[in-house]
Amino acid sequence: MLAISAVYLKAGKGIVQKIQKIAGVMDRFRAGNRSVFIDNIQRNDELGMLAERVNELLQTVTKQEQEQIAAKQIILDEASRRRAIFKNVRDGIVILKEDGSVFEVNPQFCAMLDYAEDELRDLNVQDWDHFFSGGKLSEQIQSIARHHGTIESTYTRKDGSMFPIEIAASRAEWGGEAFYLMLARDITARKEQEDKLKLSASVFTSALEAIVLTDPDANITDVNDAYTHIMGYAKSEVIGQRATTIGYTQDDQEMLHAIMASLRSTGFWSGEMTQQRKNGNVFPSLVKVSAANIVTG
Repeated sequence: MLAISAVYLKAGKGIVQKIQKIAGVMDRFRAGNRSVFIDNIQRNDELGMLAERVNELLQTVTKQEQEQIAAKQIILDEASRRRAIFKNVRDGIVILKEDGSVFEVNPQFCAMLDYAEDELRDLNVQDWDHFFSGGKLSEQIQSIARHHGTIESTYTRKDGSMFPIEIAASRAEWGGEAFYLMLARDITARKEQEDKLKLSASVFTSALEAIVLTDPDANITDVNDAYTHIMGYAKSEVIGQRATTIGYTQDDQEMLHAIMASLRSTGFWSGEMTQQRKNGNVFPSLVKVSAANIVTG
């Protein structure tokens, strides 16, 4: 009887030790140790099966945590990438709340208007943008969409000076709230260039002297009104023709070769020569020819 009791006591002690071991592993796992597991499982009974299930559970939890950490890192990396783009894109970006107040701006937008970020947060879009000077913001954003996503407007800087701007805007919802994302590009340089081109076009059109434009191969690309009046040709008759074949006689070919040589060497020629109108009449003229390098793009 004593021998049987000793056997049960020993067996009971072994069970207690196994349970304590399982409990200890669980405590260390709960404390953050993800490398622990129950080793030396030598039982095929319910206690051994329990230890195996606990190990499987620990492995499953560890794997899920690793996947969650990886997913969070992906989200953080994406957020960091978008934040970097937001801060470093060359255009000004402002995110507006539904009432037109500022939710967030990038450094370029602040520099564009010469405001500090905290100063802009106290303003409304109507304080600097003439396009949004009145009316409902959502309707005006829709108006931008109707203009193929961009419009031109005028911004007012902190010092009161104004400059032309190109705006692209869209509406988005985050967390049940409506926001308006606006990209702003200073087009002062572009407008100045457009004004110069308009002035050049005006001079070209209204000049009293005949003006002929050609491509690098001396094919006529345009003539002004004075040319059609002096030479008697309609514009459609000379566009695409060689400039050296319109308005010159056979006797002028040697001089034309000299002109082309001067253009290649110096980019300019000036002198007197005889020209011929469409009706055959010839007349003396003072001619100036210059080569211009036009860079586009």
